[in-house]
Amino acid sequence: MKAALVVPPVRDFYFTPQRAAFLGVRTLAALLKERDIPHALISGVRQRGRREPLPDSLEHLRPHVGKTYFFEHFYRFGVTEDNLAAQVRDYGADIIFITSIAFCYAEEAMRTANACKALMPGVPVVIGGPGPSVYPEYYLRNSAADFAVTGEAEHFMKGFPGDLHSAPGVWYREGGTIRHSGTPDTPCSFRPLLVPLRETAGTAYYSTMITRGCPQRCSFCPVWRQFPGFRKAAADDIEEMCAQLRGSAKHVHINFEDDNVTLDFPWFHNVLDTVRRCTGGNFSFSMENGSSFAVLDEEKVRILKEYNVRQMNLSLISANPDILAGNRRGRDTGAFEEAVRLLDRHGIPVIAYIIAGLKGESRDSVMEGVRFLERLPVLTGISAYYPVPGIEGFEDRSFFDAIPPRQCTGSAFMPWHDIDTPELVDIFIAARRINLGKRAV
Repeated sequence: MKAALVVPPVRDFYFTPQRAAFLGVRTLAALLKERDIPHALISGVRQRGRREPLPDSLEHLRPHVGKTYFFEHFYRFGVTEDNLAAQVRDYGADIIFITSIAFCYAEEAMRTANACKALMPGVPVVIGGPGPSVYPEYYLRNSAADFAVTGEAEHFMKGFPGDLHSAPGVWYREGGTIRHSGTPDTPCSFRPLLVPLRETAGTAYYSTMITRGCPQRCSFCPVWRQFPGFRKAAADDIEEMCAQLRGSAKHVHINFEDDNVTLDFPWFHNVLDTVRRCTGGNFSFSMENGSSFAVLDEEKVRILKEYNVRQMNLSLISANPDILAGNRRGRDTGAFEEAVRLLDRHGIPVIAYIIAGLKGESRDSVMEGVRFLERLPVLTGISAYYPVPGIEGFEDRSFFDAIPPRQCTGSAFMPWHDIDTPELVDIFIAARRINLGKRAV
């Protein structure tokens, strides 16, 4: 049996290298390798985008595309789905695994499934990843895929290559009915991977995820619903993962993709110490989502600086205490400012994020948050709110049958609650204008 592990292209206004690790499909590859199953990872993603017409699902953005400080063009980052399917056919796959990295990119995964089925009608096609994990039936109803897999690859692979219909977390069609094998109710153990992203003349960039799940219960986030429990990689597995860094001739930079990786700070300190030993200290790191400002104090910040953190991404969410409480975020702007000032004293750059468009927020209340951040030593990131099947307020997943998945992304600037699209765009532009002014100083 030969397995093709397929990464569809991404269509969006932008795409960053940090999003290109595809750790889920890399985990599946590692599990296949353990079982001596021949496989190939066939990625359709490319860093450089090709312009495409603005899709109908984003037509509401046409008056804004091209504005100063807003997006100029819509892109396809990667090859076409037909090109990708031809690569899979040429490989001679006996089973095809397609990853859907988010529900908002469901269309690309489903197009890839259809293209593969057209060329290889007898080869089973499986779609897995975060997208199917929140709404597996959607993928089966709207594509030619044979199976949709929810949850973690380790559960699914326990019985592979047996009967897929009975594998944990699998959904499939039987006649005109969609059935499923049952959802695992216990978290699984896992071994982390360190994935090379790119290299420059002096630096090798890697990405990893050393935790799963999240103990927080933020109303707008699907992570704790998709992955039960908050789990940390074992020390021995971290050591084994980092062993590949020994003897690196280049500076090593690691991006931790985790949510809230610093919540158990003594454990994370040990992780950083392991990386330092394996690299001889010639390393730095960043965390896209991984640090809560609530855990920071003088000692922790000193440690982060000592281990060469390049940047901290902190989520303010909102400057409105009622909005924070309603979304189960318990800290206020005073605690946030204290954390930012502490990081600034240690020379650690900060990007602070606000979610624009939460239920109950108005344009004016979001702009209060933007103005609050304007006076702090931070750059401001605006994340426009978007729903994901199953999160609070969107538990009825049939709601998503009537809308294009592409509208379920921050870059769509959809008016899901009380702020309309022009206002969301104006907030985004205001933040970028402020950032440009700060960078120019």
